Amino acid sequence: ATQEVFAEEIDKEVDVVNHQYYKQVNEAKEKFRKETHWTLLGETKTISVQDVLEFLTLSQEKLWQSHRDTVHPTAGIPITYVTHQATKFDIRQESHDVVIRNQKGYPLVEVQAWKRHYFAPFLEAPIYRMALGNQEEAQKLRQDIRKSPLFDQKLERYKISSDLDKESPEQGRTGGWGKAWFENESVFSHVEFKFLLQLLKSGLYEEFFSDIQHSFPIFLNAKVYGRSPLENVSFVVSSAGDRESFHGRGLQPRLSGSNAELVHMFLILSFGKSPFRYESDKLSLAFQPVLPEWMFTDYETSRQRIDLWGKSESINLPANSYTALFLGKTLVTYLNPERKATFGKDAVQVVSYTLVEQNGSSKELKGQALNSDLAVAIRKGQYRQIFVSLASRK
Repeated sequence: ATQEVFAEEIDKEVDVVNHQYYKQVNEAKEKFRKETHWTLLGETKTISVQDVLEFLTLSQEKLWQSHRDTVHPTAGIPITYVTHQATKFDIRQESHDVVIRNQKGYPLVEVQAWKRHYFAPFLEAPIYRMALGNQEEAQKLRQDIRKSPLFDQKLERYKISSDLDKESPEQGRTGGWGKAWFENESVFSHVEFKFLLQLLKSGLYEEFFSDIQHSFPIFLNAKVYGRSPLENVSFVVSSAGDRESFHGRGLQPRLSGSNAELVHMFLILSFGKSPFRYESDKLSLAFQPVLPEWMFTDYETSRQRIDLWGKSESINLPANSYTALFLGKTLVTYLNPERKATFGKDAVQVVSYTLVEQNGSSKELKGQALNSDLAVAIRKGQYRQIFVSLASRK
């Protein structure tokens, strides 16, 4: 898909069935609002489970139909913003020559036909669509996005939107910025990180680690980025901008919303999507890190750790290890002597846990999961450190 494919005319009339559905639902909504404006009657009514299931099933079918109606017809990417313009309407009248008007004096109308307009694609809708699909669907959607104008070929990063030049002022403030600036076709950190997080949640680990090489500040060229690689930004100027010297420059350094996604990503990388599980009325704990081989230490070293109360302590980091703080209380160190990734065909997996208590005593437990009592104790912060041994599957 090219920019021309996305810019093609894809406005279309809303079919009669959808219009009638909208009309009936809107009338029911307005009636409900009018009847409940001041109070509720307080009456109760029993509804069968079958009726509820039937309603939810029909609602689900309608939502999926709406989703299919808002997918770009040639590129296959979900459209984020849609507007509807009334193409046929009747002016409402009390009598033959008395027009009904609202409080501002405008005549009220009853729309008979709508024309739907798809805005230029934004990255937001594909992110939410990816969350609803399986791994195969997520992978195809990523491929489609990388072929689309949402992907900056020069920077190898994902833009918040495609070209908005042909959109009307109805798009709001996005059109008020220059190209590649803020919400107008820039690499908006918060949205790009949401996309990266969804890749990780979808199990596209190889793709995720490939993409972060061009997106995480620590991997960027500081001279191009224009600031410390330890500092995040609101947005990065994309190659859609006129000033080539600014392409890849990070601007508006602040406590960006992308930090929330970054923390979420590292929680998944360090401990898995759901380390705690509740099965058969029992709690268990199983770490399932998603770590490539290059994220483990090359050699033994030590670092200073400062806790929330300002207390400093030196911690030892063995060679071929990875350490992260679990629940803000317990250091978890993975020992990976084979130095292999924890995902993929030749991956290592958890084989044992060594739990270190606050007084320094320790105990080792074989297996991939910890039982209910230990899981509760760890959640309460009763262990100072946990060493997790990794080894190849047998």
